[in-house]
Amino acid sequence: MKRFKVEWMAAGFLAALLTGCGSVAFNGQNFDVGITPNPMTIDIDLDDDGGITYTNTSQVFTFASKAGALGVTIEGYDIEFYEASDNLSFPGDSVTRSSGSLNVYVPAGLTCVAPDPLLGCTINSEGAVAARGPVAQSPSSFLVPIDAALSLWRLVGVGGSVGAYAKVYFYGTDDLQRPFRTGPYQFSLIII
Repeated sequence: MKRFKVEWMAAGFLAALLTGCGSVAFNGQNFDVGITPNPMTIDIDLDDDGGITYTNTSQVFTFASKAGALGVTIEGYDIEFYEASDNLSFPGDSVTRSSGSLNVYVPAGLTCVAPDPLLGCTINSEGAVAARGPVAQSPSSFLVPIDAALSLWRLVGVGGSVGAYAKVYFYGTDDLQRPFRTGPYQFSLIII
């Protein structure tokens, strides 16, 4: 029994060693997200007649797969807005307050000697190794709807706007056509 266990351990070690030699093992979808401009801005002004003007700033997401991650098509996003006390900005409402479509392809976390002009680097490309993927950019989007902006702007006078933030969840499919939904990516909000 002891010899059997040692042989299986040795076989497992050898398999792990050989797997790491000259091949790339993908670890599912895993990407970093950036946003420009950062932080998200809520710009509301009062005119002389007491009217409110909301200037909605457009944002651009950037995505890059981590080394060894599968490529993904990010189909869209959902956003929840929070006040400084970690409560949703709409008391009693846990519904996502903004959503939209992106349809952005984020290439796999690979680098290679000669990327294919259409496909880029694939696992079958010459010299393919796990590395941070190229940056993909979303179209410009207006992410903060007027109702969320006004809800957070009303907190300025009571100090609830300092530390406001948004949690963004992305969803789509990976290169193996499996659906995914990410955990939240958190971005700061500034109310001016």
